[in-house]
Amino acid sequence: MAAAAPIRIRGGTGALASGGAIQVQLDQRSVARVVARLDQNRGAPLGRRLQLATLKAADLLRGPIAAAAPVKTGTLKRSVRARPMTQRFGFSSVPTFDAQVGPTAPHAHLVIQGHRIVTKLPGHRYLGRSTRPNPFVDRVAAVMLPRALEVVRQEAFV
Repeated sequence: MAAAAPIRIRGGTGALASGGAIQVQLDQRSVARVVARLDQNRGAPLGRRLQLATLKAADLLRGPIAAAAPVKTGTLKRSVRARPMTQRFGFSSVPTFDAQVGPTAPHAHLVIQGHRIVTKLPGHRYLGRSTRPNPFVDRVAAVMLPRALEVVRQEAFV
């Protein structure tokens, strides 16, 4: 059996911070919804089934990532998306078997990676303070990724 394509976590920092523990549970309704959508494409070629399976597995991660997002205004939480990835070749793009999931808000990288606080005055002086990184995407991915990859294996190769 061939290995499944990876699900890329958008905005991940690569290493889990030692932040608070996170507990994530999948409800049966979410899994049933994903399996029902995959059942619609049982007769499709393997490439198409693999594309759909990775996108739906990434969709499984969307809810827990949004739930783990810090809420100040709610923009970061509402911006969590699961999208198919494409590979660009010159002026054209080709779909791949990968999917990405994570926040798409313009400030997401600042929250996830942390940043230095600088002034808005000319010169952008550093004030000596930094924000603490909050890698909530990585914490959820560490817990949920094995389950999501198992969904891909079961649905694409059965």
